[in-house]
Amino acid sequence: MTGIQSVSISPEGLREATFSSESDGYDRGEVRALLASAADALELAWREKNDLTASMTADDTEISSRAVLLLSNAQRIADDAVAEAEAYSRDLIETARNQYREIIERAQHTAHEMERHGGAADAAPAAAPAPVAAAPAAPGWSPDQSPSAAFATDDLDAAGTASPSEVVRARQFTRMAAAQAHSLLESIERELARLGKNPGGPSDS
Repeated sequence: MTGIQSVSISPEGLREATFSSESDGYDRGEVRALLASAADALELAWREKNDLTASMTADDTEISSRAVLLLSNAQRIADDAVAEAEAYSRDLIETARNQYREIIERAQHTAHEMERHGGAADAAPAAAPAPVAAAPAAPGWSPDQSPSAAFATDDLDAAGTASPSEVVRARQFTRMAAAQAHSLLESIERELARLGKNPGGPSDS
């Protein structure tokens, strides 16, 4: 047994192990066969361990690569969503501003036209009474009528001659329309600013 004590436990050590001779010892061939089998089993176990270690390392590398790919895709999707939300916000603000300018220009144009018609009516001499057989005149724009008719048709002649009080009312309506349009634009910008803090695209509500 002295020889085996100096040999490390390895497949090669088992195959090359030597024993001292004894008169009543084991059969040398059987011992050698057992050592060879043990060496083969140990070598197989080592190989399986090495294969498992290499497989685990490869799996870890693959998992890391997949994680990096998933994170990269998620970041790209988030960037695309933010860019889409910003583009939508810019388009919506530009549309609201254009509508705001159109409302203001339309209201100012109508008010100026009504003021011009009112001044022309004040400078004109008193009209002669209409003949009895003449066709009935077009209904005038009564003081209790909203200026919305002129805005809807742009037909100031059909609306009739505007009095100074009606011109004042038209100016008030113009200022009111401008204030409402400005308030609408500010409300849209606040909503877009809120959406910018949570870029998930336009909500369905």
